[in-house]
Amino acid sequence: MTGPTKVAIALLDACRDNPLARRFAEAVVSRSIAVGRGLAMPSSLGGGLLIGFATAPGEVALDGAGRNSPFTNALLKYLPVKGLEIQQLMTDVKADVYDAILGQQSPWHNSDLRAAFFLNR
Repeated sequence: MTGPTKVAIALLDACRDNPLARRFAEAVVSRSIAVGRGLAMPSSLGGGLLIGFATAPGEVALDGAGRNSPFTNALLKYLPVKGLEIQQLMTDVKADVYDAILGQQSPWHNSDLRAAFFLNR
C-alpha cells in the first residue's frame, strides 16, 4: 500500500477496549507480558502512510450519544471540505473531538507523508 509514489490513509474508529483484557491479565503468570488498554502505537510506517486513530495510543475512545462517535462526527464534518490538506484535516478533527467531549478523548495520528496530500481539491 505504500511506496515512493503512493499514499495510503487509514482512519480507525476503534471505540471499545478489549473486554477480555482484564481476565487475560489475571491469567498471565509472567510479568514480561503486558496487557494494555486501547490500540497499540504502530512501530513503523514505511513511506506514504497516514493512520488516524479515534484516540491516543493506549486510550479508549468514547462511543458518543448519537448515531456516530465523536471521531466519526468530526471526520464527516471535515472530509468534504475542499482544499483541506490531510494533516490539517486531522488537526481540525482532533480539536473538534477534544472540545466536543470536554477533553475526555484526544484523537491522534501517525504519519510519514513526505508531501502535502488533499482528499478533496
